[in-house]
Amino acid sequence: MQSTQIGNQAVALNDYSVVKAYISQIQAPFYDYDSGRALHATSVADITDKLDEVLRIRNPSLIGNRFFVKEEYKNQLTESVKGRAVASMVLHGIRNGSIYSASGSRKVWIEPTSGNTGKGLAEIAKLLGIEFIAVLSRLDVSDEIKTAVLKSAGSILTIGSEYALSDLESLSQRQGRSVVYYWTMLAGLDGESRAILLHCARKARSEPRALPETKEGSENGDVSIKQLEGGFLIDPLLPLAMESSKTPILQRVQRGEFNQLKEALRKLIPELNDQKHIVAFVCNHGNSSVAVNTLLSQLGFNNVCSLKGGMDEIRTSQEGEDSNKKSDEFCPVPGSSVARSSIEFVKRIIENSPERYHSFMQYENEENLRAHMLTTGPELASQIQGLDVVVCTFGTGGTATGLASYFKETKVKTFVAFPENPVEGIRTIKGAEGLAFFKPELYDRIIHVNNAKSNEILRYLLKKGIEVGPSTAIALTAAIDAASSDEMKRTFAIIAADGIENYEARYKLT
Repeated sequence: MQSTQIGNQAVALNDYSVVKAYISQIQAPFYDYDSGRALHATSVADITDKLDEVLRIRNPSLIGNRFFVKEEYKNQLTESVKGRAVASMVLHGIRNGSIYSASGSRKVWIEPTSGNTGKGLAEIAKLLGIEFIAVLSRLDVSDEIKTAVLKSAGSILTIGSEYALSDLESLSQRQGRSVVYYWTMLAGLDGESRAILLHCARKARSEPRALPETKEGSENGDVSIKQLEGGFLIDPLLPLAMESSKTPILQRVQRGEFNQLKEALRKLIPELNDQKHIVAFVCNHGNSSVAVNTLLSQLGFNNVCSLKGGMDEIRTSQEGEDSNKKSDEFCPVPGSSVARSSIEFVKRIIENSPERYHSFMQYENEENLRAHMLTTGPELASQIQGLDVVVCTFGTGGTATGLASYFKETKVKTFVAFPENPVEGIRTIKGAEGLAFFKPELYDRIIHVNNAKSNEILRYLLKKGIEVGPSTAIALTAAIDAASSDEMKRTFAIIAADGIENYEARYKLT
């Protein structure tokens, strides 16, 4: 026992030294517990003059306010604000020993992520020779994000997203794809269920939600509902599907163990071979369809999902007066559905194999908050003289709640911007509700931002050579809106969470 403890301690000390040296070498911000001080810092830039055109058009009375951006996209660890949380969580995880098994070996890291945190963890895991798995949804996460994670030597374990039916139809319209519904129950699809599903899908197609930059209308052709003979999905697939929901089968897939099964699926479900289609699995209660679509995602099919709650939820929505009510987390763009489903998925894996897997669980890890309380907040206070307001968006909540916690005893206010519709990695207020770090009582103001307005601001910033991502534009739009509603002239700091490189395919200059 003593030798195991000594060995474990030696490994931990070495790992801590290696990680700390690496973060210092690339000059990424982090809090050094050894010296009790924050090291390195990202820069701030005064963009007031570059905004002059926008401010005069929006409201001439805005002139006199000052706007700074905190250039988190220049953080060399993840090239985003997530580098702070990654540094803090990893160093703390090494110090408290949570990344090691009882025998002293390093556990496999597995993390629910929409991209930037996964990229940073993969980078440090590679440094330590640790296997890293990013849990995300292939249907929702952009190709740029997937490439970044893989480039950092991580593996991607995909889970199929769940969607309310109207959300899925809207997503398919936005992406120019069509949905094919496959019934997964052995007992078959009864006539009543088929009629309800047809009615709801047709209604969603004929009455699409009004989304910024979304083409209104769509093909109103017949809804495709298919059923495999002999209960293929429910019989031989379900046991393996339930297994893959508890333990990753990624390595077995990479070894080619399921090649025969994949070929059989391609023949049985030809739409799996065509990215113009989204294959949506449906069952009565949702459980088996979730397991099946999770399995197929891990097998490498990246156009699968399932209907949230199955036919039970669809029937309930039909019976209620508000059948078009928005789901808690509408997911029309990459990255926005990854939170709850992936959190629960990773928690099941940890519960089943606690000695093999470790998750930093950024959505609940206090180091995510502390990183901003110990580094970002103090940096802003020292860098911007006369700072009045800090504005940021909400992803996991680490930045928003960490900054609000730091500034709560000062004159500096914290405003949190929520887009009307989710953006990559950024949640609406409905999507934030229920997450551990959503603390609205700490925020001085919550501002809802119109996506079309923020997209206009983003393109303006890009033309001015400020290569920030969409979350920065949302926060800046919120700051301008706040300044417009108040005669007092103030100094705003905008958290520029990341750069445009992860979103170039979507936000092209026109």
